[in-house]
Amino acid sequence: MGTSNASVRGTETWPPRWLRWLPPLLITTSMVLQVVAPPQYFFGSLLSGAVLLGALVYSPRTTALVGAVGVLLLLGLDLWNGVGFDPQLTGAIITLAVVTGLAVLLSYARHRTLLQLSRVRAVAVTAQRALLRPLPERLGTLRLAGFYRAADDEALIGGDLYSVQPTPFGVRVLVGDVRGKGLGATETVATVLAVFREAAVTYPALPDVASRMDQALAIDRETLATGPDLEEMFTTAVLMEFPEDRPVVRVLDRGHPPLLLLAPDGVSLAHTEPGLPLGLSELASFETPTQTFELPPDRVLVAYSDGVTEARGPDGGFYPLSQRMYERFVRTTSADRDAAARPTEVARFIQRDVVDYARSLDDDMVVVAIRHEARDSARAEGPPALTPPSPHPVSPAPPD
Repeated sequence: MGTSNASVRGTETWPPRWLRWLPPLLITTSMVLQVVAPPQYFFGSLLSGAVLLGALVYSPRTTALVGAVGVLLLLGLDLWNGVGFDPQLTGAIITLAVVTGLAVLLSYARHRTLLQLSRVRAVAVTAQRALLRPLPERLGTLRLAGFYRAADDEALIGGDLYSVQPTPFGVRVLVGDVRGKGLGATETVATVLAVFREAAVTYPALPDVASRMDQALAIDRETLATGPDLEEMFTTAVLMEFPEDRPVVRVLDRGHPPLLLLAPDGVSLAHTEPGLPLGLSELASFETPTQTFELPPDRVLVAYSDGVTEARGPDGGFYPLSQRMYERFVRTTSADRDAAARPTEVARFIQRDVVDYARSLDDDMVVVAIRHEARDSARAEGPPALTPPSPHPVSPAPPD
C-alpha cells in the first residue's frame, strides 16, 4: 500500500553494528591486560568469551577465525614470556580450541535457522502480496494511499483486509475486518477477497456483490469452520464505488466503523445506514441500502478498521481518530492545507500517530484514504454532501 507494514514496526538489522565490534575488543582488552598486569594474573579466559560472542554475530568461518586468532595470541604470549612450557597457558589454549569448535557449531546452527526464517518470511511476504495487493497511488480519477498492520508482529497477514478493483461500473473498494485476528482469520480473509474481486466486476449493484460474499462465507461456515467459532464467522465491511463520470461515492455499510471525511473546515462522519456484517445476512429481514454521496476534489475519504480507533493510550483511553485528524489537518495554515489534504499525507500521519499514541497495538489495523479528482465538467447536480450539516459535529470547535 501507500505505506508498508514493515515501516510501522521499524525493523532493524541484526546483529547491530556495534555488537560486531565486541569480539575484537575483548581480544584486544585481554592481551593488553595480560601484558601490563602482574604475572600472577591471567586474562586469557576473555578470549573464550570473544569466541562465544562471535558465534552470535559472525558466520561459522569468521567465528573459527576469531578462535584461531585467540589460539595464536596465546601461543605468542607463551613465547614472549620465554618460560617455555606454561601449564596455565597450555590449559587455556586447549580450552579455547574446544570452545572454538563448539562456537563454530553454534554459529552454523544459527545461520541455518536464520536461513529457514528468511525463507518462511519470504513466503509470508508473497502470501500477503497475493491477498493484500499493493494499493495503487492513482486509479482513474482517484488518488489512494493507506497502510496495513497485522496484530502479530511476526505475521504479515491478519484479520483486516482491503481491496481495490477497477470494474465496468467504476472503481470499487472494500475495507473489512474479519472476526478474530492474526493468522486464525487468514482463511476467511482469503475467501472474502477472492469473492469480492470476482463479484465486483460481475454484478452491477453493490448489494449483489455483498450478497455473493455472504454466500461464500456461508459455504465456508459449513465446510471449514470447527469448534465454538462455527456460528461466528463474519466480517464487518464497507463497500465503496467511485464512478468515473461523477465525483460521487456509493457506500454500502455492513456493520463497519463509519467512514470519515476530511474537509478543509472539519472532520465528520459519513452518516450511512449500517447493516449486519457479511456472513450474517440470513438474520436480517431487510436489505442494507446503498447510499450515494457527493465527494468534491477537496475532500479525503478515510476508511479504517476498529484496530485504529480501539488502540489504547497510556491512560487507557481509545485513540481519538477524528480529533487527531482535525488537530493535524484543519488547524493548519492555508499554505499547508493543500498538501495536507493528499491521501498520502493523511495515511502517513495516522500510521505514525497511532503508534506514538498507543501503549501497545494488539489488533490488526488498516487505513485507506481516497480523494476523488473528477473533472469539473462532471460535477453536475447530484446527491447530498457526504457530511450533512449537524448540530453535533465530530470535530472539536476551533478556538476563539
